[in-house]
Parts: sequence; structure tokens; C-alpha cells
Amino acid sequence: MGPEILLPIALKLKQMYQNVLKQDNKENERFLLLPSQWRYFRYEDLDFADFSAGTEVKEQVFERYEFAIYTNTICEEGSSFELNPDRLLWNEFKRLISECITASSLILSSDESKELENIETFLNSPVNTTDFGTTSIISAYNSINSKISSVRALYFSEKNQFEVEIVDPNDPDWIERKKLWDNFEKKEIMQEILTWENKLVQEGKKAEVETKLALKESIYKRNGFATLRQELKSKLEDFSLSVPDTLMDYFYTDYSPPVFKENEPWYKISLTKNEINSLLNQMPDTLKNTHSNEIMILNQQEDIESLTFEYNFSKVIRGWFSFDFLKSKYWKTSQSTIVSDGNIPSKGLIPSYVDKIYAVRKVKVTRKKTSASGPTLMASPKVLVFAKPIKREISPAIRIVTDSRTTVIDHRTNVTDHRTNVTDHRTIEKPDIHVEKKEPKEALAKIKGWRKINMASTSKVNKSVMFNPTLVEQIQSNKTELINDEYKFDGIVIVALECKRVPKSPDPDPSLKWD
Repeated sequence: MGPEILLPIALKLKQMYQNVLKQDNKENERFLLLPSQWRYFRYEDLDFADFSAGTEVKEQVFERYEFAIYTNTICEEGSSFELNPDRLLWNEFKRLISECITASSLILSSDESKELENIETFLNSPVNTTDFGTTSIISAYNSINSKISSVRALYFSEKNQFEVEIVDPNDPDWIERKKLWDNFEKKEIMQEILTWENKLVQEGKKAEVETKLALKESIYKRNGFATLRQELKSKLEDFSLSVPDTLMDYFYTDYSPPVFKENEPWYKISLTKNEINSLLNQMPDTLKNTHSNEIMILNQQEDIESLTFEYNFSKVIRGWFSFDFLKSKYWKTSQSTIVSDGNIPSKGLIPSYVDKIYAVRKVKVTRKKTSASGPTLMASPKVLVFAKPIKREISPAIRIVTDSRTTVIDHRTNVTDHRTNVTDHRTIEKPDIHVEKKEPKEALAKIKGWRKINMASTSKVNKSVMFNPTLVEQIQSNKTELINDEYKFDGIVIVALECKRVPKSPDPDPSLKWD
């Protein structure tokens, strides 16, 4: 088994979030791209909490550089996402901030300046939350909103699968899972959405935050653009960093909520053989051309009966960037520069940019037992090569645990966020189920009700040892003639990117006076 198994997983996530965009009427604002090459990151590479340029080893700083390069490549609507170090968001944005012409008389009054200070003070005030510990009000608001989006995505995916696009109503596995959806999971997900929405009101201060943000936007729209531009100039200087002992510069980029950690509960999805085939058959021709090799290999894997995986997503955070600046009507360029023409697909210097990243981990493939069945190997996912590589002690290949055999058990334990030293008290209110020892039909039915899980702890691999991922666990059932192959990576694989379109820009207001 190779990285081709990630293709139907990516297609499933794309399908799920296209449904969400459609439900939210945001199809004209956003779109999803699958990368032409799957990008792997270790958990430790994505732990940005204690970042301090110049004090960390070169290897750790380089990983932050790679993350920044990857997530700041400017998106082009098309068949797939392609890394392009020559088209980076910070280069174009910094040039626009430096060279743009602003309308005259855009100066804040003393009252407006004081009001903005009060807004910032409120948004950054500490608040205690059930799931994210003590954090700022605006961080709590954003993190809870992200959770709501994630659960709603799962709801629409399941509803679409069991109530709209029925792949095979005679499939016994589908029938069992449909019963679980109707009798248990549908109500459970809707209750979870309601719980998060209540937390948004109580802990995320929904009413107050949205009022403050609207007022802030109103002030900036009226006459605060000059201040915004000056702030961005300062931030571009503050967030500009470099990899020690190299000529590689980058702008610090983070993500929120901080879900890309080994002990963080993720969402779990399963796909039947029919669903996998349906996803592959419905692929647009542009994607089929890009992933033709993976499709060919998957079509030859006739023994695959189902697969399960964990997924999560997070928003890319750029302290030096402002979408409001790009869509503002208070600036223009001295030349006929087109940042975005506002069309679909859009063209220009910054037609769209990566707003969220979607990642997977812990893939389990259930396949038929054959005479040739034995430990299968998963080749390393394709890892991107950057334009200016440096000498590294560790090659960017996948690293996994091979000296322990894990069992997928929900221990219903509290999850500790080691990044902030805050205990996450979320618990899973479901009875323990040892999935691998169930009969396949029962296991598949149960899996759909399991979205957040914890893995049993495993011994760690020495940081200096990295190699291709091999089989972590293989469980055979003589009764069912099925084999479960489980692959656990010491990290995540990015399989989709949500891109945000930039409206027509620049789009100056002709009624304003210009210097």
C-alpha cells in the first residue's frame, strides 16, 4: 500500500467541505485545492508555541520556514495546488503596502483612536474556557467558531451520504451505518453543534465580540485606513525572519486552533469500497490528469474493502497580513497593477491565498485476505523540494513507530495541551469499544459514531532516525477473511487547502481625493 491511498481520503474531505460552502453560500468566496504532492510534517515541527528566532537549532527553524513557504504560496484555481517559492504572499503584499497611494484626509480623530484602543483591550482580555484554557476573548471566539465549522462539516457529509447521494442502498455495511445515523449519530452531532454554539455565546462572548469587530471595521472603513497601513508596515518588519546561517528569509506564519498534536482528539471517518470507487469515478478530468498514477494503482487494488482515517483542519494565521487592506477602496497603485480581477477563476498578483489547511493521520485499510497477504509497505508521501535547500541532518521523510503494536482504544482520558500547559477537559461520552476485535460489519457501523478518539501511548522514535513508514499493526480474522492494516505516522499529511478569493483589487473609490 502506498501514498495513493491518500487520494480518496482527500477527495472525501473535498466533498465534505464543498457541501459546507454550498450550505453557507460561500462558493463564490472560497474553494478547495488538492496538492499535487502530499506534504508531511512531524508533530514537533508544528509546535510553534515556544518559537524564538536565533535560539532554536537550525533544524527547528527550517521547519518553520518550510511551513511558511508552503502555506504562503499564492493559490491559482486549477487542477491542484503547486508549491511556487517565486510566488509568495508576503512578497506581493509587502510591495503593495510600500508602494500604494492612499486617499488624502484618512486620519483618525482622537475619539476614534480611543475607541479602537478600547476595542483591542476588550478583544485581548483573558477569558476562561472549558476547552482551550485561559486565552484571549478573540482567540476563544475564533477557536470555538472553528470547532462549530468542523462539526457542521461532518454533519453535512453524513447527511449527504445517508439522505442525498446514496451510493449503494443494498450494501449491508451502508445499511448498518444508516441505522446508526438515524438512531444515534444524527442527534448526537446536532447536540454537539448546539453545545459549541452555546459555548460561543457564553465563553466566546459572541454578541460583544461581533459588535466590537463591526465597530472596528466601520471606523477603519470611514477613515482609519492610514492607521491600518502604518500598522501593517510595522508588522511586516516585526514578523520578518531568517533561517540562521542561510540567505533564506520568511515571514512568521502560525495556525489556530493548535490541533496538530499527537494527543489532540481528531475526527474519524470511514469509507467503504463503493464509496472509494464513487469518489474516484466522480473526479474532474483536471484532477484525474494530475493524479493519474495514483488512480491506476488504486484500480489495481481490488482487495481493499474499506478504510478509516482521522482528519482535522486549522486556520493559517498571519500577523503581518490584512484581507481588509486588499478589499479596501482607499488605496490604488501608480500603475495599472491588478492584484485580483475579481472574476471566477480570478487572475492577478494575489487572486487567492491559503486560508485553512486540512490534514490526516492514522490510516487503517481493511482488505481481503489472499494467499499473498503479508505485511504491506506504505511508501513515503511525496515531499516537496524547496528552491534553496540547506544541509540538514534529518531528511524530510515520514517517521513512524515500529517497535510497538498499538490497539485503537478510547481510554476516555483528559487531553493535556502541552503547548500552553492547559488541561483540556473534553471527554468522550461513549462506551469503550475495541474496534479491531469486532466483526468487520459491526466495527464499520460503530466507527461512524466515533469522531474524536485518543490513541494508546507508544514509545517514541529517536529524533535522529527517520525512515519510510511501514506497517504498524496487522490484524487478521480467520472468520471473516479480512485483514486490518494500520499505519501510524509521527505527524500529519496535508491533503487539502482551503483558499480564499480576493475580490477586485485595487478598487479605489472615485469620489475620494487623492494625493
